[in-house]
Amino acid sequence: CENGHMVCTTCRSKIKNDSCPFDRSPIAYTRNRVIEKLLESVKSVSCKNAEYGCNEMLGYLEKNDHEKACKHSPCSCPLSGCDFLGSSSQLYQHFRAQHQNSSVPFRYDQDFSIRLDAKNDKFLVLLEGRDDNILFVLHNARSNQQQNGLSISCISSSREARNEYKISVTFGSNNVSTLTFRSAISSSKKQLDNLPKLGFPLVPWLLDATDGRLNLKICIFKDRLPHWLR
Repeated sequence: CENGHMVCTTCRSKIKNDSCPFDRSPIAYTRNRVIEKLLESVKSVSCKNAEYGCNEMLGYLEKNDHEKACKHSPCSCPLSGCDFLGSSSQLYQHFRAQHQNSSVPFRYDQDFSIRLDAKNDKFLVLLEGRDDNILFVLHNARSNQQQNGLSISCISSSREARNEYKISVTFGSNNVSTLTFRSAISSSKKQLDNLPKLGFPLVPWLLDATDGRLNLKICIFKDRLPHWLR
């Protein structure tokens, strides 16, 4: 009933006038808070990401919210032809063991340089060297003959990862003019074709005229930008 009194199905069929036999309040199809509290107290449901390392035992009603934020949600390997699927931690270890030669090493809070073939390099995987268990991808989308669009994303199981990383990118070299952009880094569990694109447009005068490569100086900051970049 409206006050939470319960009866079984057999007894319900015997009740006349659709009124509660305990307090005469109307019987309706409402939330059964007693059963809800019982389900909340029983931690008997495993997370759907158990095969990727999640050991949480959950109450029935908290399962959905947990799985939306679960740090063991599966992520895809960014390399075409590799069908590995695992948590971001498992993906990092997989990539380091199987594809390390296909990555660019870096350290947080330290500048590192990349010469990007603006026409042919569709993406580069950035591998942090301190076992942070996060892969970063520099994605290069060539929109036309005059522009490229760059983005940097982290591949992470956690939707909170996008709040942890910031980036500074400088285009050019000592011999040409430079531009510096700053941005937060988005996160994704998807493959490269579905990564979000952050607009870092490139113009031809930033390319090395001899080979069409772009000189990039990148710094990835964890947690927040230093005061001199805000």
